Amino acid sequence: MLRAFTAALLAGQSLLAQGSTVIVRGVVLEKGTGVPLQHSMVTLQPVGRQTFTDDEGRFTLGAVPPGRHRLRAAHLGYAPVDINVVVSADSAPAGIRVELEHISIQLGTVRVTAFASCVAPGPPDPQRQPQFATVFG
Repeated sequence: MLRAFTAALLAGQSLLAQGSTVIVRGVVLEKGTGVPLQHSMVTLQPVGRQTFTDDEGRFTLGAVPPGRHRLRAAHLGYAPVDINVVVSADSAPAGIRVELEHISIQLGTVRVTAFASCVAPGPPDPQRQPQFATVFG
C-alpha cells in the first residue's frame, strides 16, 4: 500500500560529476519526524545499483551514467517511495531527500500444529539437554 510521499532536493547533499558518470547522494528520513531511517534499501534502476543507508540515513550510489533513472527507497514498516531522477553530467550539485511514511501492518494469525504429542512438557532437563536448557533459562 503506497501512501503519499515527499521528495525534495536536500541542500548539502550532491550529484557530483565524475567523467561520464555521476555519484548520486541523498538521505532517507521518516516523514513527519525527520528521523533518519538507517539501513533502508535504496535501489536505482535500470542501472541496477543498490545500497543500504548508513546510521544517519545517508546513501551513495556511484558510477551512475547520465539519463533517466528510477530511485526506490524502502524500509520495513514504511511505504516504499519511487522517485524519477534525471542525471546529467553537467547537472548542478543537488541531493535527494526521501521521506517514507510509517504504515501499520497487521499480520495474520499463525497457527502451529504438531503431528506428535509432547511426551515431556515444560522446560528441558539441564542434565540431559544443557544447551537446550540454556535457551529456556
